[in-house]
Amino acid sequence: MKNTSLITIISALLFVSCATTEGVLVQDDRGKFVVPITKPSYSYTIAGSDRVYTQSSCADKSIAPDNKPVVYASPVQDIIIDGIKNEIFTTEPITITGKSGDSVIYLGTGNGGLYIFADIADKTPGMNNNTGKDIKNGDALEIIFSTALPEAGRTILGVHDHRVVIKASENPEGYSYTLDAPLDRGQYFYKKNKSGYTLEAVIPWHNFKVGCLCGIKNRNLNFDIAVIDAASGSLPVKIYPWSKQDDYRVNPSRWGYVFIRL
Repeated sequence: MKNTSLITIISALLFVSCATTEGVLVQDDRGKFVVPITKPSYSYTIAGSDRVYTQSSCADKSIAPDNKPVVYASPVQDIIIDGIKNEIFTTEPITITGKSGDSVIYLGTGNGGLYIFADIADKTPGMNNNTGKDIKNGDALEIIFSTALPEAGRTILGVHDHRVVIKASENPEGYSYTLDAPLDRGQYFYKKNKSGYTLEAVIPWHNFKVGCLCGIKNRNLNFDIAVIDAASGSLPVKIYPWSKQDDYRVNPSRWGYVFIRL
């Protein structure tokens, strides 16, 4: 068999539809034929545990073996940062409930970074007159992301733990509190809607000090995300983290997981 035929078969096996149960249709220079397949799955171990977490790629689990929540960020094609949800997500969103209702946050990967599309419930949207490191003191979205493999029971922040905030008002911007610098080459779009506001963003991976993407691909990594809600342009604010833990900013044991697909 020619190399091109082998590559075609391998690609077909990697990108098989979950609806396929008996085989996948492959076409190469010899014509069309069906390659039998087995149910695709992958395995990984959460640090500090001897339990191996095996799951079908067709049935994402929302709870990890340590009973913490898991969200998935899978590739999204044809991303346009315009505040319109034309992009197609293949994973379930995060829902955070605050005083104004339910906020729905989709995660994906693409355009060289972490992709976020959020519809945030807010009775007073756009309340953030701050700039730079002060943007956390108004309407905003806060992301906690660790690029290190999880350690069970870890309560001390490490060098691989990153905290970034995206300002949710006119002229949105992003800031990394870990690097103490504005997010580099971030893309943002903000607009008000009938229930609050829409915030769309891409945060390039290098803002999380990710070099080789092999270090974050197909792994459960510690993650949290919070809606920061202000009634005026500055303090005080209400904060609604996904983990529902008040000390989420300083205690990694509170965080859930994000499973990154690239």
